[in-house]
Amino acid sequence: MAWWSAIKELDAWSAMMIGVAAGVYLSALIAMGAVLFRLAFPTLPDDERRRVARMGIITAWIGIALVILQWPLQAGYLGGANITAATDPMLLGMVFDSAQGRRLILLVIGLVLIQALQFNKPTLSKLTISLSMAGILLVLLAFTQVGHSVNSPRLLLAGLLMVHVLAAAFWVASLWPLYCLAGSRHDPANTARILTRFGQIAMLVVGLLVIAGITLAAWLTGGPLALLTTDYGQLLAGKVMIVALLLLLAAANKWRWVPAFERGDVNASRQLQRSIAVEILLVMFIL
Repeated sequence: MAWWSAIKELDAWSAMMIGVAAGVYLSALIAMGAVLFRLAFPTLPDDERRRVARMGIITAWIGIALVILQWPLQAGYLGGANITAATDPMLLGMVFDSAQGRRLILLVIGLVLIQALQFNKPTLSKLTISLSMAGILLVLLAFTQVGHSVNSPRLLLAGLLMVHVLAAAFWVASLWPLYCLAGSRHDPANTARILTRFGQIAMLVVGLLVIAGITLAAWLTGGPLALLTTDYGQLLAGKVMIVALLLLLAAANKWRWVPAFERGDVNASRQLQRSIAVEILLVMFIL
């Protein structure tokens, strides 16, 4: 396939740029999703709340570090993919004044603000919620500064991308806390309520993820038929199939293992953790 040939022909600098960009994307997803998870489940046990907070703060700072690294990497790419170009003030200024520069600024400010909610006490305040939600909005806007969403109709494409990213953020960031929660023996009744509520929210979130993703992909590739006839479309179609498998796993959790957990089935906890572990692997493959 053409995309595989392109991957094999990548030089080291381009491969590093792609790897850092993927790290920024994943870090931002988890940092945003940690906030959304905390808001969706205010009755988390203290241990789980602290785990989610640590996850959100650590990934936010990893994201900030990688975003800052993108600046010289982009400058170096413009100047021939070397260290000298990466530290050239003129090239660094060119990147900073471009759409890439706006993206970097929005990401750094957004990832700093996102952490406000995670430093708060168990009772959330309006101020920290507002700051974190403002941070999420800035990060979402950052993703619309470059790439396919800058094409016409920009408002529609940017909106679809933001919905897609937001849904992905909640889903990705939820999996590790839920895995830990399913294995916890503390307050099984509250754990069952959280798992049940997640099952209800997840169906809506994944639905939005799929609808926004397919619509965006079809628009960018030129129509539904192009999803099956182009390399890019086939790659996206493959991701959609994996998401469909995720939906099946989520349905199994909701209708089989969570009710069994509520009934006190000793095997349900282990089965839930196995299912969530598979979901984590599938999500990592999609990203």
